[in-house]
Parts: sequence; structure tokens; C-alpha cells
Amino acid sequence: MDSPGDAELLYGKDKDFKRIYVKVPKQRPVEAEPVILREDFERAVSKRMQELRDARNEVTHASMLVSSTPLGEGEGGYLIRRYDNAQQGKYFRSEIHLLAGDLRYVILEEKSYPDSEPAEAVEARLRNLAVHTRAYTDPEAAGPGFCVKGVVLNDIHDEETAMFSFQSELHKDLLFDIHSRALVTQDEGMIARLEKRLEGAPLAYRLAFHTLRKGKRTVAGMEADELVETFKEEGYRRQGLKAETKRDTPQYMQPQMHLTLMTGGQIPGGAYVDSSMDDDEVLKIWDKVVSSIRPRPGAVEGEKR
Repeated sequence: MDSPGDAELLYGKDKDFKRIYVKVPKQRPVEAEPVILREDFERAVSKRMQELRDARNEVTHASMLVSSTPLGEGEGGYLIRRYDNAQQGKYFRSEIHLLAGDLRYVILEEKSYPDSEPAEAVEARLRNLAVHTRAYTDPEAAGPGFCVKGVVLNDIHDEETAMFSFQSELHKDLLFDIHSRALVTQDEGMIARLEKRLEGAPLAYRLAFHTLRKGKRTVAGMEADELVETFKEEGYRRQGLKAETKRDTPQYMQPQMHLTLMTGGQIPGGAYVDSSMDDDEVLKIWDKVVSSIRPRPGAVEGEKR
């Protein structure tokens, strides 16, 4: 999958984990070459620096821009250090503005705090990620790593977790979610978990759900549990479609993927509505989307970086 949004990378699995935020400013589609010209990139970075120079820190009374440094030859970008916000004088945020492969503008960001990690250590981590960030125009030939809006991130890591949410312009009540974890230990499976939760539930609650499909299917070449139900919420007709992969050996190319498509119910920020589709229509969309999910060729190296 080529993530349509920005990304957040976590370093470390304990309470002291670090974050890198990955942002890809709006540009031309990845199929277009060049996506952004060098002069447009330089202009955008200069504008960002000027914005920071013009803003003042209320504590230090200095510019919000602390420093700016061109990256080394071959890296093709700039390292910016700024105050994290105007109300603090000791917290910083470092940004790398990168023109990956002379094709794609990407921003890598991370905060630094004086009582945890110096800005220099944060910036070393950012620079290392920048070295392992490249652009592509053909997703099928993007190579190893995690794709985000036309760039591939292939830094050293020991887990991949991703969450995506999609909505429909035509069907405002439709919400499709994907939650993927590569190396999580396999449990008894989605259907077994759901059945266990229903044990002891009131009969009226269990009878409120009408099952359209329940059993096994294939998702991205992996065995998966599937459950398709209709039910009512606040008197409105809804549909819930779920699938989750099951695998004997957790791998980057065999993640646990949990897919959910919901219709009807409360529209975000709005009123409750019935599902805008009948059962046959929503099943047709569900089957088309789920069957389109497949492993990307070459997404994982022999040894994961």
C-alpha cells in the first residue's frame, strides 16, 4: 500500500520511545516526472526559513529559527533547528527538508528536550533516515521499505505498524479502516476472539446481529477470518464487515492485517443515518477492495534494514 497520508515512526518499544514525523507536502502525482523542480524545492525551503526568522520566541526574544545547515553532498537537503513553540525556550524541533531522488519533497521532523536527548542526537537519527529515504514513480518497482506518498522509508527497524482510514465522497456514511502489524504474535484469530466476547452476553444483544457471511477467505495471499453482519444502532440500519489475516510465521510480508468497513450510524460531526447501500452493494465494494490487497514485489530485503 502507498500510504495516502503522513507517517509517524516510533523508535523503541518501551516507554522511552522516540518519534520521527514524516510529512510529504502536496505535490504532483507520483507518476509525473519531475514531481517537483529543484528551484521549487529551494523556494519552498527558503520560505519556511523566512517564516521562522520572522517569528519570535516569547522567552528568549530571539528568532524561532535557531540554525539552518545544508546537508552534505549527495544528501540534497537542509537541516533546520527551531524552537518547538513560542512559549518555551529550551525545547527544540529539528526538521530535515529533503528532495529525495531529485523527485519528491519530504520533511522529517523530531522534537528534542534538554532532560532526555540533545538536539544533536535527534538530528543524527533524522540524517540517518534521510539517507535511507528515496523517491519512486512506479509503486511496483519502489523497492524495499515503507511507501508514503511517493517516497520509500527503509531505515533500520524491528516492527512495522500502520493504521489507515478511508472515507467515500459518494457514501458519506462509509468508513474503511486498515490496521496492520507485521510481527505481532498470532493468537486464536478474530472469530474466536469475537465469539469469546459474546459468551454470556444477553440474548437480545446477540439476536440484534444478522450474519451475512462468516468463515475463511484469503487476504493478500494469507488465510483470513471474515465476518459480515448487519445490525441496528439507535434505530438506524448498519453494516459491519471485518476480516483479519492469520499466519503461522509473522513476517514483514505476512503481517496481521485487520480490515473493517462500516456503513450507517453517525456521520462524523453529523446526524445518524441508515446505511446508504443495500447488502449486495456493500458486499460488492468489500470484495473488490479486499481482493485488491496484495504484497508489493520487493518490499522486503533479504535482511530487513
